[in-house]
Amino acid sequence: MYHLNQFLKFDSESFFKDKQLVVCGCSEWKDYTTKAHMGTRVDVMIAMDNTPYVQKPGEFKSNAYERLALKVSRDVHIPVNSVVVPVNVTATVYGQYRNQLSVKCTDIQVVQSEED
Repeated sequence: MYHLNQFLKFDSESFFKDKQLVVCGCSEWKDYTTKAHMGTRVDVMIAMDNTPYVQKPGEFKSNAYERLALKVSRDVHIPVNSVVVPVNVTATVYGQYRNQLSVKCTDIQVVQSEED
């Protein structure tokens, strides 16, 4: 069967619900083809992952310490080590093994900042 991935919906609300995201850095987000300015790329690390994944007996895997880029459709400056939550997320799973995640959002909410 072809094009089944067009019918997959990623539940970003459930995915991010039990995770803590910590900012590692920010940079400009540019369109890959046109190089047009799109907003800000916020690189985060999943510092804590308490998501109850369905796993095989005896298996324990989590996404703790994985890095992820949040592509924000506006210019933002968020200090490194801030704890954040993406707002209005659109996410797509991709890759040969469906193990990559592309995340776009309209904004980033700072929950805790190093500057506080």
